[in-house]
Amino acid sequence: MSALQSRFSRAATGLFCGYAFLPDAPERVLVVELVLDGVPLRLARAEKNVPDLEPDHPAQGHGFSFMLRDADLAGVWQAGARLANTEEPLGPAILLAEDPLEPDADPHRRGHVSWLGGLRFSGTIGINRPSHTFVEARVEGVPAVRVRPSRWTHAVIGREPRPLRGFDLHLPAGFADGVVRRVHFFDEAGGELDGSPVATLAYADGLRAALAGTPADETEHVRAELFDRLFPRSVPLDLYAHWRTRFPLPPAPNDVLPLAVIATGDGDLSVTEASVGEEDVPVLGAAGDGICSFTPETMGAALGRVPDNAVVVLCPAGARLLPGAVRHLAATLHGAPDVHAAYGDLEMDSQHGRAMLLAFTAFDYERVLEQGYCARVFALRKRDLQAAVDKGAASSFRVLTSLLDAAADGADILHLPQPVARLTPDAMRRGADQLAGATTAHLRERGVAARIQHAQPGAMPALRVARRSHAGDVTMVLMATNPARLRTCIAAVVAETGGNGPILIVHSAAAEAALAAVAPHLASGGVRLLSHSGPLPSAGAWNAAIASCGTEQVCLVHDVVLGGEQGWLDEILQRLHGRTALAAPLTVLPDGMIAGAGLVSGPDFAVAPAFTDHLAGEPGYADMLRTARTCSAVGGAVVCLRRDAFLEVGGFDAARFPVGLYMADLGLRLGRKGWRSVLTPHATVTVSVPVGGGPGALLARERDALRARWGDGLLADRFYSPSLSLDGTPFSALAWPPRAREARSSLLAGAPGSDRTATGVEARDYIV
Repeated sequence: MSALQSRFSRAATGLFCGYAFLPDAPERVLVVELVLDGVPLRLARAEKNVPDLEPDHPAQGHGFSFMLRDADLAGVWQAGARLANTEEPLGPAILLAEDPLEPDADPHRRGHVSWLGGLRFSGTIGINRPSHTFVEARVEGVPAVRVRPSRWTHAVIGREPRPLRGFDLHLPAGFADGVVRRVHFFDEAGGELDGSPVATLAYADGLRAALAGTPADETEHVRAELFDRLFPRSVPLDLYAHWRTRFPLPPAPNDVLPLAVIATGDGDLSVTEASVGEEDVPVLGAAGDGICSFTPETMGAALGRVPDNAVVVLCPAGARLLPGAVRHLAATLHGAPDVHAAYGDLEMDSQHGRAMLLAFTAFDYERVLEQGYCARVFALRKRDLQAAVDKGAASSFRVLTSLLDAAADGADILHLPQPVARLTPDAMRRGADQLAGATTAHLRERGVAARIQHAQPGAMPALRVARRSHAGDVTMVLMATNPARLRTCIAAVVAETGGNGPILIVHSAAAEAALAAVAPHLASGGVRLLSHSGPLPSAGAWNAAIASCGTEQVCLVHDVVLGGEQGWLDEILQRLHGRTALAAPLTVLPDGMIAGAGLVSGPDFAVAPAFTDHLAGEPGYADMLRTARTCSAVGGAVVCLRRDAFLEVGGFDAARFPVGLYMADLGLRLGRKGWRSVLTPHATVTVSVPVGGGPGALLARERDALRARWGDGLLADRFYSPSLSLDGTPFSALAWPPRAREARSSLLAGAPGSDRTATGVEARDYIV
C-alpha cells in the first residue's frame, strides 16, 4: 500500500473535516472513522470535494466531514480521525480543551430553554442575569406563563463548571389538547432564549389514553405508548390537590381480614377517630410519652380488643387516615402470608394549609434506620405486633425494625404507592429519640456494632449510622484521564488513606511519559500502574483494573476528585454490609452545586442523575439528602464496590455500554441478583467537573441499548415513585397520569426472595 496522504481539522464548532487518499491508488475510496476521547463514533466515505483546495489537487474527490451537535461534544476532551479498522491517524488529534467556543457561541450566555415533554419546559436565564428576572412563555404571541428562577443547574462553559439559575414551568392544562404549538420564550428584556421557539404537543392523559376507544389499530397503540414514554406529562408538585382529585384511589376492597387501627403517642385520638368515619373499623388508643410511643399497658389493653387474625394499622394519634386507606393497606397483606407489613405514601400539611405529597420508595433499609420514613403509618398482623411488644418495643419505629431483626432485606415489607394518611409538620418532625432507640435496638439484635448520632433534621428526624468499616482491605483504583489533574487526586486519596493500602493508577499508553511529572507521589511500593490502550474512562479499563485487584473491596476514583470531608472513605466502605454491593458519596462542585447523588431510571426512558438542581446542604425531596438511601444505581467520581458481587454479575458490560451508562446497567443487573446500591450524603467529595456520560452521540447509542435490555423495567424504578414525573429532573414534579399503583417489593423480579410479593403484583423479566 502506498503512503497515505491525509488531513484532519476542525472547521467550526461541531464540523470536522479533512481528506484521505492513496496517491498510487486514487480510484480507491477510503472509509474514515471519527474518534472522540478514544471512542469510535461515526464512519464516513472519503469521496467529497474539498472546498479550500485547487480543483486539480489530487485530494479532490477524497474529502470527508462530520457534523456534530453541541450535545455530542459535551464533556469531550479531544477529537481525532483514523482509517476505519486501523489505528492509523489522519492527523494530530484536536484538543478541544485548547479550542474553546467563542463567547458568542456560548449557548448559556442568553439563556436556554428545552421541552421536557407534555406541557413542561425548563432552562436557564443566562449568565450574569439578576435573580429577580423572569421568563415569559408566549403561545401564538399571547403571554401564557411568567415564572422567576426557582432552581439551580450547572453547565461546563469553556472547560469549567459554572452554576446557572434555572426555571421550570408548565403551560396551563388547556393546552394539552393534541394540537401542535410553537411556544416562544423571552427574558425580562424581551430577548428570546436560545432554543426558542419550541414545538410542543401534549394530550390530557397521554396519547395512549387519547386513542382509547378509537378504531386505531394495535400498531398505533404501540407507537402511542412509546410516545408517552419518551414525552411524559407532569404537573407541579404544588398542584397535588388537583392531581389527587383527578386520579382518585380505586374503591377500597371489602373482602379483607378483620381490621383495627391503633393510634399511638400523645396526639389527639379524636382526630384519627373522625377520619375513619363510617368505615366500620375500630380505632383504639395506645398512649405514650412522645410521637408514635406507647407503654406495655396501653398497647396490651388495645391488643386485647383486637381479634387474633386481625390486621392492625399503626398510626400516630392525630393522623387523619384517608378514605379507604386502612382497607387498601390490609388488602396488601390479605392472601399473602409471606408479607409481614405494608406502608403507603403520606400527605403533610404545608405552611399554606395545603397538602403536600411525600411519595416514598419501595422498602429502603438504610433510610429506615436513619429516618424511619415509613414507620409512622403501616399495617401488620396482630401476631407480629404482639411479638414486637413482647420483645420490648415501645414505639412504632421499633415495631417496624423488629420485623427486620431476623432478615434485614425487607423483602417482606411492601410499599403501596398511594397516599394513606395526612399528618401535621409537627407529627412528621418529632420522634428523633424514639427512632434512635429503635435503630440501636435493632442493630444490637443483629449483632452489628455501630455508633448512632443525630444528624441535621428537616421535615423528618435524621440519624447517622456509623458501622465499623474495613478501610484497610481496599484497593484505590485511580483513573488518570488527564495527568495534569492526577497530582491533586493522589494527594486527596493519600490524605484519606494515610498512605496505607494498595493504589492502582490506570492510564493511557500516551500518558505514560506525563506520569513522570507526578513521580514523587508514586514512590510508595504500594502503587502500581496499569496501561490501557482504549479510551479513558471506560468500562473496559475499569474491568481490567478490578480484575487485577487482590482485595475484596475496590474504590473507583476519577482524577477529577479534588478532596473530601475527613472520613469519607470509611463512611462509604461501612455501607458495604449485608447485600450492599455498591456505595457512593455525595459529590459536589467547588461552587457547592451537587454533581452526583445517585441515579434514577425512567426519565427520558433511560436514566438521570438525582438532585443535580440542588446545592449541598439542602434537604432534597422528602429529606432524601439528609440520610443514606438505596438507589437503583449509583455513579459519579467515587464508587466503592464489593469485588465478589461485581464478578458475580460479570462486571461492566463494555460491549453495550463502553463509556457512558455502564454504571447504571451494573446497578440494575446487581439488583436482579438481590444486591443493593447505596448513596450516603454523610460522605462528601468535591470534584472539579461532573462525571458521567461521554460523547453525546455515543450516549444516544448506549441509551438505545439500555432501553433494549431493560424495556419497561426502566419505568419501574423501585427507589423512585410512580407518582413522580419522568420528565426533567427526578423528584421535581407529579406524573400525569401516575404509573402503576400496585404494592411493590424492594427486590426486582428474579432476585432471591422476590417471590414475596403482594397478590396481583406480577413478577416480570425485563431483559430482552
